[in-house]
Amino acid sequence: MSYPIKYGVLELKEPSGWPMGSREATRGYIVSKCYLVREITEYLEDGNFKRSYQVVFPYRKYYQFKIAMKTNALFEEYPQRPNFNACVTELTQVYDDYDSAAMEVLKLNGELRNRLITQECNLSTDGIVNAYVKTNQRINDELVMCSRYEEYIASRTEELKTSKDQVKKLPSDPF
Repeated sequence: MSYPIKYGVLELKEPSGWPMGSREATRGYIVSKCYLVREITEYLEDGNFKRSYQVVFPYRKYYQFKIAMKTNALFEEYPQRPNFNACVTELTQVYDDYDSAAMEVLKLNGELRNRLITQECNLSTDGIVNAYVKTNQRINDELVMCSRYEEYIASRTEELKTSKDQVKKLPSDPF
């Protein structure tokens, strides 16, 4: 069976909290190709509808990637394919092209940055300027790591073609 390939926004999380791993913290968002396994349309009482998409992202091990990059360890992640035990993610939007998804990633990463800076500055006893500088640098470092993971995924999903990537060929005229 061949599933449609789309671009989706993948939220990168890692374990946090005490005890360790009791929660997950969002570290950033990236663009990734994904398998579209289900499209759901919910019709609302007011006559409108809401659409959601269930997708399988082939690569999802950001936390392990990050540790490997920091320790110069070898990292290899095997792709996940749609099957009975695949990890399905529900999205409110999927994209046919990279650029549209990348615009959404920029927006989401900007919102994440603002939220984290606001939280850190409100909790800081070190002064608002110091808290801003430290938090902004930490976020920049994290987003650089997220970008490296996006590049890792992109290099391993080149063979997955979205409908927009595929060139439709017309049959040749034998005459």
